This record gives sequence, C-alpha cells and structure tokens, in this order.
Amino acid sequence: MLHRLGYSYLRPRPRHRQANPEAQAQFVRDLPARLHALAAARPGQRLRVYWQDESRFGQQGTTTNVWATIGSRPTAIRQTEYEYLWVIGAVCPETGRAEGLLSPQLNTKIVNVFLAQFAASLPADEHAAIIWDGAGFHASKQLIVPENVSLITLPPYSPELNPVENLWHYLKSHYWSNAPTTTTTPSNRPPSTHGGRRPSTRDS
Repeated sequence: MLHRLGYSYLRPRPRHRQANPEAQAQFVRDLPARLHALAAARPGQRLRVYWQDESRFGQQGTTTNVWATIGSRPTAIRQTEYEYLWVIGAVCPETGRAEGLLSPQLNTKIVNVFLAQFAASLPADEHAAIIWDGAGFHASKQLIVPENVSLITLPPYSPELNPVENLWHYLKSHYWSNAPTTTTTPSNRPPSTHGGRRPSTRDS
C-alpha cells in the first residue's frame, strides 16, 4: 500500500545535531548572487562552479546489499585493518570535469598541493569557484589560494549540501565494499578522477 502511495522504505541519512537548517537555507538562497558577483568581477573569464570534498578510503571495510536467493544468508569479507588513502576531489556538475589527488595523509600542505594542481589544470579563460566545507585545513592561515580560484565555504555541519558526498557514497558502495582491499594495489583503488595523482613523499 505504501509503495502505491509513492513511499519507499529508506534509511535516514545521519544529520549532525548542531546543523542549522536556517543557515543552510540562507546559504542556498544567497549562493546564486554570490556566484553572479564573482562572474561580474571577471568579465573576461568564464566562471565554473566546483564542489570539493575529501574522503578516506581504507581497510575498515563496509558491507552493502547483494542479490541472493530468498532465505539465504550471504557472507562478505569485512576488513578491520588500518591502511588508508585520502581522496581529494573537485567536480564541476555543469561540465562533468573533475580533478583529484590521492594522499596518505590530509593537512593544509596537501590541500595546497591539490589547489595548485587544480588551478594549473584550468583553461586560461576560466575562473573557478570552489565550494567546500569549513574543515580546519580549509581555513588555515597557511592556505595558498591561486589567483584563478575563489573559495566559498558551506555552513557548518552541512555535508548534505555538497553533491560530492554522493560520489563518495557511490564509490564506497560499488568499489570498496564486500571485498578485501589494499592501498598498495592500483586495481583495488577507487576509480580516480581524471588528473588524479598521488603526491610524492616530499609533497606529503
């Protein structure tokens, strides 16, 4: 009956108790004007909007639903080891273009490496607005913001406003679940965005 009424049995997404729905709604309302102001300040350049985020992929495995015969209890390996890599990515929903970086650690220095790599990949006539969260390494005084990049910070505790969160969920549920993985075997890494690179030891 509920299916006929348009309902589906879904698991709620966790929401932080300190999230502010009013601030989130205000951000959504104000974003078009902020982007318009950025574009107006650079009449000779195209403004592209990128959503950025980081996620850790490692050996704390997850399990997801699988197809199995009715009445059976399928099994899957769930690791509890501790090697991992950070995946740093930015995606432009308008064009589908993405830039990524793999790193064994995450800090302001690594974010600076990513921003420099990202900025160098942009066409000369393009300016990028990166929308990201307020993590400490995004607000550090040591952060180096390239000239062809502007930063817009999401309200606190608002991952649901960032569409890149859906990408992480897809990668982890389709490529990083129900099987053992290693962080040293390329075939077991999640498909990287084009341009994705792992920084050298001196970069990390």
